[in-house]
Amino acid sequence: MAGLFPPQDREWSLPTEAPLTPQAAARLGREAATQQGFEPAARALNADWGLDQPLHSEQVRRWSEGLGATLVAQREKEVRDYECGQRPACPPNAVPLLVVGMDGGRYQGREKDLESGSRWREEKVLKMCIRDRRRDSTGRIAAEGW
Repeated sequence: MAGLFPPQDREWSLPTEAPLTPQAAARLGREAATQQGFEPAARALNADWGLDQPLHSEQVRRWSEGLGATLVAQREKEVRDYECGQRPACPPNAVPLLVVGMDGGRYQGREKDLESGSRWREEKVLKMCIRDRRRDSTGRIAAEGW
């Protein structure tokens, strides 16, 4: 039944190779790749996750090899597409920069405020504007248009 997507897993973007969340699958893959075998990876995961039933090294091996095979297949598909002239999609344009400026000041007036009985007043100012994220040759956001 490999390759089937139960509706809940598909809607939640859960990996089909292992019954794990995406974060847990990434952690499993990282431990399996960096440890000196699946036994130390299983020990590390068991120590961190504190499961009722500890993971066996064979389970870690099956899950990590399944996740790895999926990544290899995805990479090979991208290479084949590239060789056939289908280039990867460009990243979207940078989002505009939201600039927020806040300020406030207090001053003493002649008349007392009816609510507080104080002569002190406070003014608050907020300015918001949107700017492009054009960068100059040094990599800084260009000051042009400010």
